[in-house]
Amino acid sequence: SVSGQIRDFGFDEWETIKSSTSGSTEQYDVPKGLYGTSNPGIMTINEMFGSNLPELFSYTVSPVEGQSGKAAKLQTVYTYMFLNGMDFNALLGGLVPYVTAGSLFTGIFKTDMNNTLNSTKFGVPFVGEPATFTGYYKYTPGTTYYNNKNEVVADKTDECSIYAVLYEELLDEENNNIPLNGDYNDPDLYIGSSKRIVMKAVLEDGTAKSDWTKFSIPFKLLEGKSYDATKKYYLAIVCSSSAEGDYFMGAPGSTLFIDSFTVTPQ
Repeated sequence: SVSGQIRDFGFDEWETIKSSTSGSTEQYDVPKGLYGTSNPGIMTINEMFGSNLPELFSYTVSPVEGQSGKAAKLQTVYTYMFLNGMDFNALLGGLVPYVTAGSLFTGIFKTDMNNTLNSTKFGVPFVGEPATFTGYYKYTPGTTYYNNKNEVVADKTDECSIYAVLYEELLDEENNNIPLNGDYNDPDLYIGSSKRIVMKAVLEDGTAKSDWTKFSIPFKLLEGKSYDATKKYYLAIVCSSSAEGDYFMGAPGSTLFIDSFTVTPQ
């Protein structure tokens, strides 16, 4: 039985992903094994438009020295492309957002040019009923908050977001799980609304923290939901340097450090 066995979701081991595009020197780092990040989105932007940009955009997620071993640094990047007096983000019809949050999650990022919100595929298989989600974080919000129309929101301070959800497996025709995603226009699959979610553990305080701060959050059953040991489940841990990053809003420069994530089953 796996009950009580602590599952490690830490960030000590990383690997470098090199671009598969011919002639490209773009590359980024990602935690080995369990996690996806918003880095592939930055890689796509740099490869498509880099030759026209004054400088390439920084990657949103990178390894740093942690509270112990390695940690992940998530940073919100201002991906505004103002070239030759023209707003290229607007010309591209929303294909490239003005603000790209540093996003890290269990699962994979698969760039979907037709629907950027669908690029995040959340979740990894999880056995047992999760009880507690623990880890460390520190956070510095950026100075200027932008909405998704590239307008400054004067009185708003950015916040980070860290949460975990347990959701029921649902298989497609090829017997693969249909993962939840970041597309809020699809309520059945959106990680913020899907009825397949049975439990949630949410960090309530997303405000600035200058030192490593420990969190230990209980998993709570959603109303009307129960855990069924005969079913298969997926665990999605989702972190962002801008809490409204899935709506392409936030403050460029907002920086979230995360380390030593674990999930303890009942």
